[in-house]
Amino acid sequence: MGLCKCPKKKVTNQFCYEHRVNVCEHCMVSQHPTCIVQSYLQWLQDSDYDPICQLCRQGLSTDACTRLLCYHVFHWNCLDRHCQQMPRHTAPAGFGCPTCGAAVVPATNVASPVADALKLLLRSTDWANAGPTSAPPQETTPKKEQRAAAGPQGDPPSANGSPAPPLTPSVPSQWGPKSPSGALPTALHGSTSSENNVGAYGSTVNSNVTSARKVFTATQSSFVTSAPDYDEDKYK
Repeated sequence: MGLCKCPKKKVTNQFCYEHRVNVCEHCMVSQHPTCIVQSYLQWLQDSDYDPICQLCRQGLSTDACTRLLCYHVFHWNCLDRHCQQMPRHTAPAGFGCPTCGAAVVPATNVASPVADALKLLLRSTDWANAGPTSAPPQETTPKKEQRAAAGPQGDPPSANGSPAPPLTPSVPSQWGPKSPSGALPTALHGSTSSENNVGAYGSTVNSNVTSARKVFTATQSSFVTSAPDYDEDKYK
């Protein structure tokens, strides 16, 4: 960690390999636009650097440069050409740094001097602003039209396009329509006929029993009314 020598005196851990000083992001944009800048710990491990564009292998000072959020520097034309060669359906978040693979397009919630300078250049490109291609949305039928096509009972429309007839309940309700007036006399007539039949059958049985009793009484009376034979000498 160290302090930047600019008037802002920002605390930073970024280190300029060329000037060997701590630099903040404000100084990276204004005073060190083409310098190799990485963390101070990395510089302690390896202080060697190569001030060239990693895409065209030419010196950074030969053309306008841009710095990514990972602090790697490239020629702007080389970086733009490299990203245009990516597939057309690549999302903005899919473009990575050619050196470390970090995101090229900053997120919308990232705010810093380096991110602001990079966003200003990316506004003129199509690949950084266009999202992935998506299928066209399918046409949907409004709910009211679907209900009208389904019919009042919610049944699907029939094959010829006319709505299906409503179903009639098989069991009549207690509030259903009353039966016609002719149905009641018919039922009463049927019950009267059955009673007459029963009465006729009962009278027939009674007449048969009465006739049997008369025959039995007549036979019995014939045996009773016959006079006894008192002639004792009849068989001598």
